Amino acid sequence: MKHSVKFITAAALAVSASMALAQSAVSGSGTSPVPSAKTLLKNAEAKAAKEHKSVFLIFHASWCIWCHRMDALLADPTLAPIFKKNFVVVHIDGMESKPNQGLENAGWQTMLTTYKGVNMGIPYWLFLSPKGKVLATCLSPNDLDKNGKMTNMGFPDKTQPADEDYFISDLKRAGAKISESDAVAIKNYLAGLSY
Repeated sequence: MKHSVKFITAAALAVSASMALAQSAVSGSGTSPVPSAKTLLKNAEAKAAKEHKSVFLIFHASWCIWCHRMDALLADPTLAPIFKKNFVVVHIDGMESKPNQGLENAGWQTMLTTYKGVNMGIPYWLFLSPKGKVLATCLSPNDLDKNGKMTNMGFPDKTQPADEDYFISDLKRAGAKISESDAVAIKNYLAGLSY
């Protein structure tokens, strides 16, 4: 157990560092100031249009373990090519604790509200066309609240096979060319996680 916690922590730190580099590539800036949420999304949509991809928009925070698990899934050497081939991934940072509020992208609250993610938890993600049309979201019919309203799946939980299937179908709804072997690779990755 100690090894898997150390591995997840090391992986989360490595993913955070690579995510910062990727974010600066999308934002067009090398360092600070932290770009606004609007700038990040605008740049991701432009890149997606140029590369004929969809945008994978993820709201996250540095303290969120499920967000780090999503980042690790996207960075996994077997899975990364699937996501890179189909999506421009953009992270919008918000909901940070006081010491890390400088990481937040200005305007994240407005954007999260626009995409109906308020009080839904993180990671909160959706897929957009390069023109900003919502193609698919993490709001899953498999995760209903007591009033029957769809809630945020967040990270596809291996204990909920329906979440895994819904995540893969969301990828397809977003225009990803996901083969059966890609779907199996995603499910195998999720099955291999220890938490």
